[in-house]
Amino acid sequence: MVDLLTGGTNPPPAALSAEPYSIAELDAHQDADRIWATVLGMRRSHEAELSNVEDTAESDLEAALKGRDDDLQDKEDQIEDLADKVLELETQNSELEAELIEYMLAA
Repeated sequence: MVDLLTGGTNPPPAALSAEPYSIAELDAHQDADRIWATVLGMRRSHEAELSNVEDTAESDLEAALKGRDDDLQDKEDQIEDLADKVLELETQNSELEAELIEYMLAA
């Protein structure tokens, strides 16, 4: 069956302005079974394509969130490293202040 939704066919220009069949008109048509088969085939094709798009969007979103979580973890690790360095520098500063006070008292 030709995939009518994704191209490969060119309907006549009049189809762009024509009114579609009503359900009653379609059911009364002599080729109703073939028309309904075409409609159902198009529906299945559309649903499969929609499912593929949803799956792709979901995997893209998961990848983006994973990347964001990894970035966040990296930033948290950097903050922890900086906090350790600040504590180390504060300890060194306290030790230097104590040495300075001892030096000044000894003089």
